[in-house]
Amino acid sequence: MEDILIATFITALGAFLTIFVVTIKGFKDTDSLQKDHQSILDGQKTHTESIIVHLSEGFTYLKDAMPTFTVKLTEIFHSVEQISSELKEQRQQKDRQLGSLNFRQETIQESLENVNRLNDEMQRVHLENEELRAQNYDLIQKKRNLEQKIVELKEENRQLNYQLRRGKNRSRDLGNELEL
Repeated sequence: MEDILIATFITALGAFLTIFVVTIKGFKDTDSLQKDHQSILDGQKTHTESIIVHLSEGFTYLKDAMPTFTVKLTEIFHSVEQISSELKEQRQQKDRQLGSLNFRQETIQESLENVNRLNDEMQRVHLENEELRAQNYDLIQKKRNLEQKIVELKEENRQLNYQLRRGKNRSRDLGNELEL
């Protein structure tokens, strides 16, 4: 195609130069000018025919290449369509994964909140347990003190019973002695 344009340009340039030279000579010689004019017209006709042949060959080349170009263009459109479809599917898959991740994040967040509530409850129970242990220790001490007091009271009761029996025995002995 470039060759055609270059040839056309060179031919056109040559034609213009020829016309210029002929015009200058034409002022000198009118008869010579008419002959030159006819020769230029013949050259221009030949040149035009040559350009028409070149253009016909170029159009024939384009016409011959057109089916191949159309096939390639169709293949490219098909590839673009396929790539677009794949990208759309990948995007939908990523959106589904993102939705799944958001759901998982929400589930994890709920689980963390539940764990925090459970931890708070465990701390509360632990504090209550410590409080109950302290109360239990106090109760055990009080129980030991009461058991000790019971032992002491039993001992005192035993001694009092012993003294009471001894006093009864003495009074019986005294009563027997008085009767005597």
